Amino acid sequence: MSKSLDVKGVKQLLNFVEKECREYDTTELYRSILPMHGNDLSKFIKLRLFIQIDNQKEILKFFSHKRNKSAIKKRLIMIINSIITNKRNNDLYEIEHKDIFLGVKSYVGAMKFHSQDNVRIICRDYNPLNEINIVMIEAFKKQGNTNVEDSSYNNRLKSAIKLKHYYKEKDTEKIIYIS
Repeated sequence: MSKSLDVKGVKQLLNFVEKECREYDTTELYRSILPMHGNDLSKFIKLRLFIQIDNQKEILKFFSHKRNKSAIKKRLIMIINSIITNKRNNDLYEIEHKDIFLGVKSYVGAMKFHSQDNVRIICRDYNPLNEINIVMIEAFKKQGNTNVEDSSYNNRLKSAIKLKHYYKEKDTEKIIYIS
C-alpha cells in the first residue's frame, strides 16, 4: 500500500521555502572601500547585503567576536570590495553551488573566513540586471576535508538553493521579494 502526501506537503517539496531577512547596513564598510577607488560610486556594481532572520544572531555574533572583530571586519571589506568591483576572488567569496530550481537559475556562495576557524557564511546570491543581492543564510565551521563534513556542507548548499527571501519595508510593512 502506498503512502500519500497531502497537498501542502507536495507544495513544500515542489516550491521555494520562503524566509524573511533584514538588510545589513554596509555604510561603514563602503566608507572604507570608497577612498581606494577615488570616492566614485559609479565604478561599483550595486550590492545589497541581507541577513536571514532565523540565523541573524549567530551571524552577527560571529561578526562581533571580540578577539577577531577587526580581522573579520577587514576580511568582510575585502569580500565586498571584490564583489562590487567585479573582481571576485574565490579565496574570499566563491559561488559553490549552482542549480536550476523551478526554472530559476540559482546560486549559493560562501564568504570565507579562513583565519577565523575556517568559518563560511553560506549565502544565497541573487543577480538581477545591474545589482547583486546577497542573503547571508548561516555560519558554518568547515573543519577539514572529511567526507561526513563535506556531505553536511554540500547538503546545506543544496538546501539554500530552495530558499526564496523577502523583507518587509520599514514604513509600510509591505513584503518585497528579493530577486
